[in-house]
Amino acid sequence: MTQPLLLDGVTAQQIFDDNVSDLKLSWISGLEGADRTFPPEAVKAAAASSDLVGHLNLIHPSRIQIFGEQEVDYHAALEPKLKQDQIASLISKTPPCVIVADGKAVDPDLQLSVSARLHHSLLRTSQLRK
Repeated sequence: MTQPLLLDGVTAQQIFDDNVSDLKLSWISGLEGADRTFPPEAVKAAAASSDLVGHLNLIHPSRIQIFGEQEVDYHAALEPKLKQDQIASLISKTPPCVIVADGKAVDPDLQLSVSARLHHSLLRTSQLRK
């Protein structure tokens, strides 16, 4: 029998605090979203903590959303209207936070939409994938 995940009530602030050193995280914007948590139904359905993280995952948008090198490049190549539609779809299920990874720059439209308008936490890691 597997142990239940103890992630009910984990906030974006806790994710940041627990990983700031290892991942070299910086808080870009969206401090208003620091107390955002995983939806309880997402935690209940997760078999492992990795089930709560997605790389630009529009199928499971309630996961922590990661924009790594490939996701940032894909997003940058979209037409402006498609970018906005993708961002709107991504955050419609209120992920706990969005992380831009692999030392990539944060797209200004993503920053504005994710944090300023919708009060989601936007984090960035300068750590590169090995």
